[in-house]
Amino acid sequence: MAPTSEGSGWLIVWIVLGFPVVFVGIWSFVCAIIAVGSGYRSLVKFRVESATADQGEALPTPWYAMIGWASYRGGVLTLRSSHDGLTLRVLRIFPFHPPIRVPWERIREVASGSMLLDDRVRLRVPEKTFDAIREARERHASWSW
Repeated sequence: MAPTSEGSGWLIVWIVLGFPVVFVGIWSFVCAIIAVGSGYRSLVKFRVESATADQGEALPTPWYAMIGWASYRGGVLTLRSSHDGLTLRVLRIFPFHPPIRVPWERIREVASGSMLLDDRVRLRVPEKTFDAIREARERHASWSW
């Protein structure tokens, strides 16, 4: 019986150590698929460093937002406005979602509560947040929607 219980002990050790590694791997893979599929990764040319992503005026954090087909719930997406553009930042627990700052001239309104970022990626936010983005753009950009 000793070899069987010793083998079971190693199995438990492998499960305890392996589960977190496998979980993080799967989590990262799913986040990468979401970032690519939603279009967020196509905005990588607008990437900014984490330190500069906190610059500018904080806009209302939407409880629910959509980027492309992916939904970002629970306030995981924060928005800031500055003269340089609209900054989008997803919580750091979501890899493959670097902070980005889309210049105001690359953002256009397509419907109430919906706008296109760089003519490709649709951003949908609640009306309160949408109005705050519109007001920020009018303050920072030299021309209106």
